[in-house]
Amino acid sequence: MPDAAKEQGASGGAGGSTAADAARDVPKPTSYNIMPFGDSITASSCPPQLLDQELKAKGHTNFTFVGELNANQSCNGAPFTKCEGQGGIWATNLVPGGANPDLMAQWATNNQYDVVLMHLGTNDCWSPGAVPDLQSVIDAFSYIIDQFRAANPNVIVFVAQIIPLSPANCATCDTRVQQLNGMIPDFVASKTTAAAPVYVADIHAAFAGLSYTPNSTYTTDGCHPTPAGSQLMADAWYAALQAHGIP
Repeated sequence: MPDAAKEQGASGGAGGSTAADAARDVPKPTSYNIMPFGDSITASSCPPQLLDQELKAKGHTNFTFVGELNANQSCNGAPFTKCEGQGGIWATNLVPGGANPDLMAQWATNNQYDVVLMHLGTNDCWSPGAVPDLQSVIDAFSYIIDQFRAANPNVIVFVAQIIPLSPANCATCDTRVQQLNGMIPDFVASKTTAAAPVYVADIHAAFAGLSYTPNSTYTTDGCHPTPAGSQLMADAWYAALQAHGIP
């Protein structure tokens, strides 16, 4: 059975927070550098811009979005901001022996961040060829968090239960996404620490009951969100952050 600190890490996603969470989440910095992190859903879609806009619209001024990428999409008038990641990236490619381990070292060390919002694993669940087993994706998440912690021992990481995946060429993709998402709470409970908490952000739930097929309201292709879909993601990220009093 996980200890109390680990149990707290698995709570407070897109919903509420417990009293234990509130106690554990203090003391807080006076301001936060927040890094949206992931694949093309982060790097070239609208969630970072819309989340930045929503935070400011709701009175939060003690934060800055960071990353080496310009989030500069046309997102219903949302201002440009910063994020980190790369289109097409697999979590399992970022580990030693993977195709892109150098990228993980770069992302971990080239940015100053207090909070990482990680939405990753979509490409690991969607491939025209062999796909990695889902435990290897979770193992990659663990490695990625370790790299962030090596650069900032007090980093706060939110791990997304990722959005639906229903491209025309993959009938089983969303099943894999749901299976991966089902593994995340136990992983977070095992990974969180008092010094560097890890939280679940249930971003997938924002799309419950909504069509996520190609050329529908919330996605262009069954993978990447439209501005309307990105707004649902931003709302869910906002709720997850607020559940822990951030920023």
